[in-house]
Amino acid sequence: MLYIATTNKHKFERLEIMIKQAFHKLEIKGIHDKHIKEPIENGDNEVENALIKAEYYYSVLRENVLVEDNGIYFNGLGKDKQPGSKFKDIMPGMSVPAKLRYWTNFLEENKVKAGYIKYVFVLAINGEYFKEKLEVPFSVSITNNDISSDENILNNFMIPRGSEISFANMTELELSRYRSANILPTIKNLIELYISNI
Repeated sequence: MLYIATTNKHKFERLEIMIKQAFHKLEIKGIHDKHIKEPIENGDNEVENALIKAEYYYSVLRENVLVEDNGIYFNGLGKDKQPGSKFKDIMPGMSVPAKLRYWTNFLEENKVKAGYIKYVFVLAINGEYFKEKLEVPFSVSITNNDISSDENILNNFMIPRGSEISFANMTELELSRYRSANILPTIKNLIELYISNI
């Protein structure tokens, strides 16, 4: 049995579907019914935050857990300008149109053309922690004015590799294919490690 340790229901569902694609018999559980208080993610980047979450949820559940964190990085920008793992915390409380204007101006002013999503997965097995990192490139377009219902407003501007449309405009099937092609192989490495250790 493996817990996907996230309180984000959509993230849990995405990860569960991907894992089940490759490991049909693996028992996957979530933590939604556990009423566990979320840890304070005060790391400087997605690697530190993923480790914070893995250590916390393993200590609470005393079960093997998989956690994920990610950050957004734009090519050519200095560290002080990168959204990184804090991209969802920028302009808290602001309306979606205000955030859309903010990022449109930011991308235009900094002449951003491309970047990458850095994914970090940490697997806690019997008190040991195993980490995998992945960088997936995307191009940037500021001509898309559609407003995404996704919590990440940057999905309106990011066009994944091999696509001509933004994340915000992709269908669930297209997103599933993207995740299977780009993210699943990294997760498989960790799950295979998990299986070999139980």
